[in-house]
Amino acid sequence: MLGFEVKAKPQQGGGLLILCPAHEEKTPSCSVTVGPDGTVRACCFSCGFTGDALHLVALARKLNIRTDFRSVLFEAAALARTRTPVERPYTPSARKPQAPIPAEKINAVLQTLVSACPVAHDSQAKAYLMSRPSGRVLLDEAERAGWGVFPKDSAGVKLAVQVLSKFGLDVLTLADLRMSKTGPVPQHPAYRLLIPFRTPEGLIHTLQRRRLDGRAPKYLFPAGYRALWPYGAEAIGAIGPQTSIVYVEGAIDTLERTGKYRTQGEDRLVLGIPGIATWRGEWAAVCKGREARIALDTDRAGEAAVPRLVADLWQAGATAVHRTRPTDGRKDWNTATRNDLPTPSRP
Repeated sequence: MLGFEVKAKPQQGGGLLILCPAHEEKTPSCSVTVGPDGTVRACCFSCGFTGDALHLVALARKLNIRTDFRSVLFEAAALARTRTPVERPYTPSARKPQAPIPAEKINAVLQTLVSACPVAHDSQAKAYLMSRPSGRVLLDEAERAGWGVFPKDSAGVKLAVQVLSKFGLDVLTLADLRMSKTGPVPQHPAYRLLIPFRTPEGLIHTLQRRRLDGRAPKYLFPAGYRALWPYGAEAIGAIGPQTSIVYVEGAIDTLERTGKYRTQGEDRLVLGIPGIATWRGEWAAVCKGREARIALDTDRAGEAAVPRLVADLWQAGATAVHRTRPTDGRKDWNTATRNDLPTPSRP
């Protein structure tokens, strides 16, 4: 659920009365209804709280809707993707809500995309990975992780037609496609590198896309399909009792660290946060009873995020929390040697 107790009951005139998330109470006094325009409206008869669905999400996730608005939108999108839409009375002008795509179908669609052109079969993608200081390691790890590339030109159009013919129009956004006068085409053709984000059960739930021409912004997710798990989550179920957890930024650093640890024989699981602003406290749960290491980039955003991660990791039951930085002043982990600083004290 949203994160607070619902304990709802129907009210006269439609809608529900729930326990108000803005204050503590034992008897529901917050009215939640669907307005004529289809939006959710909340109003507490006790404390005077009023708001919409985003205000409810902000309260549930303990976010400030003004200063943390992007995070509120992310949480709302995640809930919308994983919950059945609330039914509302039919009106002639109302559009029928689109049913969520089942996880198995999402996995099948995205697996079709990444399998069409493996990363090692595309010269541009291969050159990008090999141009990095840890190029051979990155390419090997990307192949092992099943990265793909969206084909160029007519081959890309052919793949788009194949996907829609097999899975239907409801996967347009998921597959990052759009309809043109001649048929389906890539929505963002420059974002060709396909990075599969998987659930702990191993299902691909979204593809992060990266440009290969060096222009910014470098990464994007399909609209409404941001990552619900850090990169590398599919390995969580296979780790041993002594495995330590390392948090880095992004899939590239995840591959680099994973390859180095594998070469060195170190028992560590690397999880890549898809952008510091997307960190979720529940991602710390895997650290219960384990050592945790925070290996974020050494830029302003990375350093500012460390206290929150430290607090979440201790709260999740980590036995130790280390802040790990690249040496020689480097920002990220490509070819950098490890420098484990003293364990941050408990908050």
